[in-house]
Amino acid sequence: MLQTYLGNEQLNSLPKTLINNRSRNGFIAINRPDSAQLVDLHIFIIPKSVWKNVQHLAQNGAMDDAISVGFVRVPPDLKLHELRQSIERLCGTENNFPRDFIFLRSVGRCFTRVKSTQENELKVKHYRPPLVRFRFFSTFKK
Repeated sequence: MLQTYLGNEQLNSLPKTLINNRSRNGFIAINRPDSAQLVDLHIFIIPKSVWKNVQHLAQNGAMDDAISVGFVRVPPDLKLHELRQSIERLCGTENNFPRDFIFLRSVGRCFTRVKSTQENELKVKHYRPPLVRFRFFSTFKK
């Protein structure tokens, strides 16, 4: 946490949002969402070997081979294309993380691909419980 032991001219150069949110104890409160406003998403990578190219789907049993990447905490109204940008920014430098990935959505007994146009419409809240798991894998080249 940043304390306000700065001179007046240094304090005036700080962004107004930080100065306006200064608490009584002298600490600066940084604007960030309340954790109660965020949702946890469990992200998995499903191997290409379980993807059926002809049918453009993977069976639900593919989760047996899935690799857990971890959790992300994001606002529920975040759109999937914004989530994609965040994931690419955070994990883009990881060697084992897929460079090109697609989002999957559970439909019946299968996982199907979320189209790029759907990424602009679907929000993270569509993946909230009971569908707390979020799946994607590397895209395949035709």
